[in-house]
Amino acid sequence: MNSYRNILLIEDDPAVARSLIDGLEQANFQVTWQENGRDGIAYAHDRRPHLITLDVCLPKSSPTLTSAC
Repeated sequence: MNSYRNILLIEDDPAVARSLIDGLEQANFQVTWQENGRDGIAYAHDRRPHLITLDVCLPKSSPTLTSAC
């Protein structure tokens, strides 16, 4: 089994986030949800998730800044 299972989801819409989290957890991924780019960047720098899924239209961030992390 692949050990790369820690996913960071950065998404401001709770309904979209819940749908993605449900699907990823059913596939046995561990998902952490952050609602804005600022918090997502801080989490990514601290925890180093294996994969980041990113909404490019987030409050409190710009796509350029967020994708640079």
